[in-house]
Amino acid sequence: MNRPLGSRVLEAGAWAMAAGLGVAGLGLAWLAYARAQLPYSETGSYFDGDVVLHAQAIEVFALLAVLSLLAACAMWWCALRVRRRHVRAAGG
Repeated sequence: MNRPLGSRVLEAGAWAMAAGLGVAGLGLAWLAYARAQLPYSETGSYFDGDVVLHAQAIEVFALLAVLSLLAACAMWWCALRVRRRHVRAAGG
């Protein structure tokens, strides 16, 4: 099966974006979980000596994690669609 270069580059880019977004989503999910375990004060702040962390950031990290994972799934689907379209066109 000899596919055009543009098709191979598009597929490789979609796989790379899916992998990168998946890793980013998992990292953000881990960060949200780690931040949720911290002992916050009644004002919703945590001070570790150098940095003040706010409890409100947990929801933002969780939302970004979900959006990143959804985008990774979308790029995975696009990569499969590009591959299947060219396999079908080649008679496979």
